[in-house]
Amino acid sequence: MSHTHLINATLITKEPAAICDTCNKIITIDHVTINCNKYIEARKILNNPLTLHQALDEENSTSITTFFKIINLSHRL
Repeated sequence: MSHTHLINATLITKEPAAICDTCNKIITIDHVTINCNKYIEARKILNNPLTLHQALDEENSTSITTFFKIINLSHRL
């Protein structure tokens, strides 16, 4: 999951990183899956993980895909 368009696009294009419109933080996989208040409800599908490791755990392999579809970011992975 670390090699995603969400992260690598800024490395390739040299454009500034995308900023979260809710938190004014750089949008990262960690920010979206763990920290962003915008996705509190959607994170319930992941059993509200406290760490990125928990969110991406094998138990959540199906749920993580659904999570990114629900929050409309699956196309950026």
